[in-house]
Parts: sequence; structure tokens; C-alpha cells
Amino acid sequence: MRQTLLTIVLFLASLAPHARADAMPTLSKTEARNLFLTAGFPLEGTQITNRCGKRANPGLTFADLNGDGAPEVAFVDAGPCYPGGHWISVLRRTPAGIWLPVFEAPGTAQPVAHRTNGWYDLKYTYRGASLILQYNGRAYAAAKQAHSAVSKPATPPPAPSDAVVPGRRDVLPADKPTSEQDAAVHRALEGDFADAQKVEHHALGYTVGEADLNDDGRPDLLIHLADSLWCGSSGCSGDVLMATASGYSTKAIDLPNFDSTIHILPATHGGMHDLRFDGAHYVFSWNGRSYH
Repeated sequence: MRQTLLTIVLFLASLAPHARADAMPTLSKTEARNLFLTAGFPLEGTQITNRCGKRANPGLTFADLNGDGAPEVAFVDAGPCYPGGHWISVLRRTPAGIWLPVFEAPGTAQPVAHRTNGWYDLKYTYRGASLILQYNGRAYAAAKQAHSAVSKPATPPPAPSDAVVPGRRDVLPADKPTSEQDAAVHRALEGDFADAQKVEHHALGYTVGEADLNDDGRPDLLIHLADSLWCGSSGCSGDVLMATASGYSTKAIDLPNFDSTIHILPATHGGMHDLRFDGAHYVFSWNGRSYH
């Protein structure tokens, strides 16, 4: 059941006292929680946390950046978690009510009186240097030429395209496994290999990539299966084999289906980095047993 606007205003205000309600869309409590999660501020109870897993108090501003009558939202947070002391996340809402990031970076940003592809340009500032961001159809990225109102910085700030999160690592598990990796995958996924042989009469196909998910200095093995039995409309199944001092774990961690890319986010829960897949908005966090 959808909440009234007043209820949502009070809910958001209790989470972020700086939220501006003059252009706030009507959101259910679940939608509001998903909004914070997508912006990189997961809620633990009613407590907001940041990418470092610490308490946060981001300010929210709702504004229609593309003139379609539906407001976008900008989160701005401050603290030692971020390079330069600030973080900004700008999100848009799809007709289906899903929030998607269009810009995420350390620093701050504000609209300027010029539009690109129907969206207001943003003046992005990081460590005292500024540049203009323009909407490229998917996300905000650095303009090829900044407007004269903004001086060219001596050291340009990072302006990631396609809403890249600083500190995020994008892994495409599309490599052929080494003999050591192949042996470990066969050992951990013995039942899957047996099923593929029994049902489809061929070896289970898969590719791999590497990323250190628990920051222990050992790259863990990311597995992407490539077989019709393990694939669907949202992609193909994935697994993780954690690296240990004595080799890869014999027990695999299941991942959701995905098409190609795993985004390893800076935030951690339970000692493991949060994950996103294929640019989707949902963040999967480790609960001590699985990613959910």
C-alpha cells in the first residue's frame, strides 16, 4: 500500500534532516529504502550507512533535471570516507519506479543554465577544481569543452562516465581458467558438471575472472557459467571460490544470474565487498552466508 506524501516526507526527514520536500515524489517506504540503497546509503534499521560502512547523514535535493515533470534526486554526504570530504550521487527514476544512478563521484555538483540531450548540465567540483558534466543519454560525463563560465582546472577532477563509482572495480569474468583454477572449479561444482554431462551430454562451459572480495590480499575466483541449463532472461549463473592460504575453497558461493560484468563496490558488509551486476541498481551485500 502506498504511503501518503506526508508520511514519506516524515520518513525521509527522519533519515536525512536536510531532505527537501517541495518536489519530492510520492514514495512507499520500500521505495524510499531502495532509493537510499541505490544511492549507496544502505539502511540498517533506520540508520543510514555510507560506502565505508559508517554512519551517514546525506542531504537530499529533488529537482527535475530533464524537464519531464518527474524529479531526479541528488544525495550529498560529507565525511572522511570520501576523497576531498564530499560525495554526490544523482539518480533518475524510471517509469516503472526504479531508481538508477546517472552520476556518482567524490565532490559536489550543481545544475547550470545549459542543457545537453534535454538535461541540465552540472558544474562538478572536486578539491577546488571544477568542470562541466553533460548527460550522454545514459549518465553524466565530462563535457568535451567546458563553458567559459567555468575555468579550466590545472588538475582536472575525476569525472567518471556511466556513473562509475570511484574505488569500484569492474570485472568481466571471461578468461579461460588455468589448470589450477579448472581443477578447483571442477571440485567445487562437481554436481553441476555431472548434471551438464548427464542432461546435455557435454562438459559444462564456464569462464573466470579474479577480484579480492575480502581484502586479504588473495584474488578470489569469479566463475561465470555458460550453458542453457544455467542461463535465463537475466543472464547466466555465477559463483565465487574464495582464495585461502592453501588454495581455493572447496565450497562455492552462489551469485545471481548476470550477463557479463560484476561491479565490486567499495562498501563492505560482513568483511566482503558489496556487488552490483551489469550496471543494475540493486546492491547485493554479504550476510555472513550468502549475497542477498
